[in-house]
Amino acid sequence: MVERYRQTGGARLDGVNASWRFAKLSVSEQALGISVFGREYVFPREAITRLSEHRGFVSTGLRIEHRAARAPGLVVFWASVGRARFARLATELERRGYAVVR
Repeated sequence: MVERYRQTGGARLDGVNASWRFAKLSVSEQALGISVFGREYVFPREAITRLSEHRGFVSTGLRIEHRAARAPGLVVFWASVGRARFARLATELERRGYAVVR
């Protein structure tokens, strides 16, 4: 069994943007979870339709496209400024069987 992976970063949830350190992503083999400003969103593996690299002005993030009913439509976890932490996140996701489009 692969242990859960956690990373601190930022997030964009529809029109709300949380700066770095205000969002936490957790990754398990069964689901992804994002915690922002005290709210938590869980994306079970079967509700995730696509994971892809999302580039902002200076940050690189993970876009989560999903079918989860009680979550924002646009979900981006900002992994880092630049690509190094995103590359580590993508590797950790792939270790747990998720496909990440880069």
